Amino acid sequence: EDYEAVTHRLGNLTLVSDEYNKGELQNKLFDEKRPAFASSSYRLNRDKIADYDEWGPDAIEQREGAELVPFILNRWALEPES
Repeated sequence: EDYEAVTHRLGNLTLVSDEYNKGELQNKLFDEKRPAFASSSYRLNRDKIADYDEWGPDAIEQREGAELVPFILNRWALEPES
């Protein structure tokens, strides 16, 4: 039930190709996806997601609040109009 509440949250999403997602990752458990993340060409997956020991609501909320949101706000900060 807790997982359903965070399924579509930013912290639970990552970049993968559509073909790879459909063929290799979609609907699999984190333990089955982890090796693919560890060898991903995307540094975000390789250096961050693959380092998690487990994936659930707490990890998803942690990733969203402590990693992704600060990164996004810093990387794509909008300058106020003059």
